[in-house]
Amino acid sequence: MIDPTWLGLGIALPLALGAAGALLPTRCLGWALAVLCAMVTGYLARSGLPRIPPNQAHQWLLVVGVPTVVVAAVVVSRLRLQPAMGWVVRGVVAVGLPPLLLQAHLRYHWDRLEAVTWLIGLSAAVLLCWWAMHGVARRGGGFGGRALPMVLAITAAGTSVATLLSYNFTQAQWTMTLAAVLLGGGLVVLAFRFRHGLTGAVDVALPLVLAMVMMGRFHTTAMTNVQAGLLAGAPLAAAWAHWPGGRWLLGMAGWRLELVRLAAAVALVAAAMVLALVQWLGAR
Repeated sequence: MIDPTWLGLGIALPLALGAAGALLPTRCLGWALAVLCAMVTGYLARSGLPRIPPNQAHQWLLVVGVPTVVVAAVVVSRLRLQPAMGWVVRGVVAVGLPPLLLQAHLRYHWDRLEAVTWLIGLSAAVLLCWWAMHGVARRGGGFGGRALPMVLAITAAGTSVATLLSYNFTQAQWTMTLAAVLLGGGLVVLAFRFRHGLTGAVDVALPLVLAMVMMGRFHTTAMTNVQAGLLAGAPLAAAWAHWPGGRWLLGMAGWRLELVRLAAAVALVAAAMVLALVQWLGAR
């Protein structure tokens, strides 16, 4: 049975926080505060206080990962760093997340070559998705960028369902909390047709969404590489207009391009959920 306390603190409150954060004039700070507060309250409502020092991936993400991502996003935005320095900060986050979340695999499951291969591949994947979505967000609403928070909310929700079908209920509920705060902010962005501040939303939300996908893949019993690849590929597909063969999309009106981005994300997330459901039904 679902705990009513978690529904309040893990779903309803994050929805409200996301909407309020997107309305703040300093939108990067608004997104950062909304996501930080939502992730903390959602975790506490479901799992209580984390162990210090942490000994599980979700505890490391709460205690180290979430604050680091939030601070990095605020630093890049508020200090108005040069683009190259901004990408240095993002690169540090992208390189740091995989070893933070996969410590058990590094210690007990992978040899040195396997560990290096996975860490490089995962860090590169995070940076690639980040670069693609940042390019859309930087150009603003006229390029369909208003859809990006909703794309990330859809990806987080799909990851939550796939994780639930892989029997990791704690992580599934926490991932749904992330989806809720992004949904609240995404609805506000679409409703008020905000054109600016989208890079802050991407800088705060994207690495956390991909962190949830990583934990779903490596810390559940059933999520496959294909499912994880489809989920992580949803943000990349939403930025298709900035890839070879997708430039023709830039001639569309902003709202049509937003629909294309949402449809691309929904298609990949739905495919991942169908595969997870088929696998779950086959295992029963």
